[in-house]
Amino acid sequence: MTIQESFQEIKTIVIPAAGTPVFRTIVDEIRNEIGTSIRVREQEKPPESPRAGEFVVWVNDENAVSENKSVQKSHRLFFQMNGDGSGSLKASWTSLLYALWRKVFEEMWGDAVSTVQAGQTWKVPFRWVRAEYDLLITQTSRTVGGVDREAYFREMARLGYTHAEVNALAGPVPAETGVPGENYPRFYTYCAAPDQFVETHWSKGTYSEDYLQANLETLKKNAKLALKYGLHPGILAFEPRNVPETLLERYPMVRGPRVDHPFRSFKPRYTLSTAHPLVRAYYAELMQNLLKEVPELSYMTIWTNDSGAGMEHTNSLYVGRNGGAFLIREWKTHEDIAKAAGENVVRFLKTLKNAASEINPEFRVILRIDPLSAEKSYITPQLEAGLDLESATFLAKNWVQPYHHVFYDDLKEVTETPYLVDFWPEEKQEIESLQRTGSEGHIVVTFGAANTFEPLLGIPFPWLAAEKLRALTAGEVRNLAARGGIVPSGLAPWNINQEMIRRIQLGDSRPVDDIIQAIAENWVGKRKETLVRLWRETDAAIRAYPIPVTLYSVWAFPWYRFWARPFVPNIGAIPEKDREYYERFTLVTPHNPARVDFAQDVLFKLCDQKRAVQSIQRMEKNLFPRIHAAIDLLNRTIGEIPENDPARSVFIDQRDRIRGLKIWFRTQKNVAAWIAGVHGYLKAETPEEKSHWKQVTHDMVLDELEDARDLLDLWEHSTTRFMAVSSVGETTFIYGENLGDLIRKKIALMTGRENDEPYIDPDYMWRIPGVDFEEYRQYL
Repeated sequence: MTIQESFQEIKTIVIPAAGTPVFRTIVDEIRNEIGTSIRVREQEKPPESPRAGEFVVWVNDENAVSENKSVQKSHRLFFQMNGDGSGSLKASWTSLLYALWRKVFEEMWGDAVSTVQAGQTWKVPFRWVRAEYDLLITQTSRTVGGVDREAYFREMARLGYTHAEVNALAGPVPAETGVPGENYPRFYTYCAAPDQFVETHWSKGTYSEDYLQANLETLKKNAKLALKYGLHPGILAFEPRNVPETLLERYPMVRGPRVDHPFRSFKPRYTLSTAHPLVRAYYAELMQNLLKEVPELSYMTIWTNDSGAGMEHTNSLYVGRNGGAFLIREWKTHEDIAKAAGENVVRFLKTLKNAASEINPEFRVILRIDPLSAEKSYITPQLEAGLDLESATFLAKNWVQPYHHVFYDDLKEVTETPYLVDFWPEEKQEIESLQRTGSEGHIVVTFGAANTFEPLLGIPFPWLAAEKLRALTAGEVRNLAARGGIVPSGLAPWNINQEMIRRIQLGDSRPVDDIIQAIAENWVGKRKETLVRLWRETDAAIRAYPIPVTLYSVWAFPWYRFWARPFVPNIGAIPEKDREYYERFTLVTPHNPARVDFAQDVLFKLCDQKRAVQSIQRMEKNLFPRIHAAIDLLNRTIGEIPENDPARSVFIDQRDRIRGLKIWFRTQKNVAAWIAGVHGYLKAETPEEKSHWKQVTHDMVLDELEDARDLLDLWEHSTTRFMAVSSVGETTFIYGENLGDLIRKKIALMTGRENDEPYIDPDYMWRIPGVDFEEYRQYL
């Protein structure tokens, strides 16, 4: 008798009387799958011994601890079944119940019931698996077409996630306004703060009622879907975020720090001063008004000191330490200011947590600590239960961390990338020190849609992902913040990274090779060895990527429009009117050197010539042979598979994604070649050197032309959703459905320019549109 046949014998399902919606969700799915009429009985306590036909869905009694509090006990899944339809499905927390049900249905349905009559238990390594910066639901790619929101949250729960981000703006653009030439308002499309959903009696009328209502309804719908599948809803916000001047005009005394980036912003933007009790009262009311609308909200993650947000008088504000009049007087030392600023940060966090806890006692506030290195030593000792920290590594200081690239020991810029795989004992000690106060540490991991080869989706690197997860499991890490959320199966139906995460989170302790082999067999049957070999080659190629320019490799590749802009030795030689088609969405102001120099953005030197040359050499030696081998293997395999074989679809899907990855890598190589060639030419002291570097730029142009044509061919002929594409038009953060037209313009502008003389205007950032530069050049 199989487990499926045993389920046919169920007559009654017993669930908690005060259970969350996920219990009913599981009941409905069981009914749908076995096609019988099953009664539901709600009870205060589970039956001690289920009778024949009585199936219990419950939370483990012995682990029935609070959902969001720090815990010491192990997290477990339990399933037991008898041939007479009696049995139980239990998890340590409701957030794991749906994943357990799907595990039984998808992996065990056809097994003999005798295998589970004595009960089967799985240990779950991570208490929290929280979708953070959920790219396709709440953040910059939420305009991607064809994403079924309910299916998205259902799949997230199936994968073993426990917490879901729900605060998305309803429309594609934020309410923040700007001035001509700046692109700062675009940053407000992500990490929407609570004041974009509700208001207080102090701020009433600051935003239109229609705008707030639309955003709040979106948040509420997302939260409802999360709860349906057992996920705990929460929000990610940049805070304290600047407020409109109209609000500061009402209360000029509580003007806080300036928080905008002076190179990217053309008007100053200010937050409220959180040192003032009125402002803390304002935030307390804001939080309570939000939780009155959605009392199930269980956490708030705070990012700060970026994107129009900042903690006053902290060191990493873009314009330097500044703030309101109330925190500390002038002429104090750096340490005095850091101490006062750190204490004010904790006071602000407590205000948010305490206000929310009056409605949801288990509410937690999680602070991304990375921007506050100078104040960290004053923040951590004051933390308490319900106030947590997150980071990719708690060993970092001022964005510098001790870990190295998984393949290149000399590369350290791996924070918030898949290339940070280690977890040292010192890191564990940092987290344990937080736990002693009742706080928690959340480790950021990067396997999803954000920070990993954007805008591509579903790129396979299962061994690399598993290596990180196993390291965190060995380090007894409880809480993960999964950057980017998930890629739903509607966009990437065969996503091996996500399946690997699911297997490990749901207690699969087999060797990684065995897990991958089992997944491959499930997807392509007898062709599993070929699929595994393909993933091996791709995983190896990805490991060999040397991250030439961190900014472009982690999250900002779409921001600088590299798949739309021309790669030529002298970008300034192309008339501005011909560049306007891509510059209008590029993250550059009119005076940003990034318009004409791939190696610079605002005042940052992104990559030197030596690093660029080294990166090209490493990619040619270690990366491209592997990814070419993967694509060759795919093409041969597809040619051998009959049209009617379901495995063919899997291999075509993987081929198109890996082909997209090859194109992405090639573009990154040509960015490095542009930096190496153009800067090498400009620094060359001999004709021979100039000739060498000009040949580099010549070859770069021709290679990028081939790459662009390859991308255009993939774009026009692939039916695979291999990249994120907005259905409502392009923005700085995402390409639109017009990408093919943009690539053609790029090709047209590049054609015939391979012999152009390399040049960068050294005075570009001093130029002001509409003003003759010659009038003030002498004052440089």
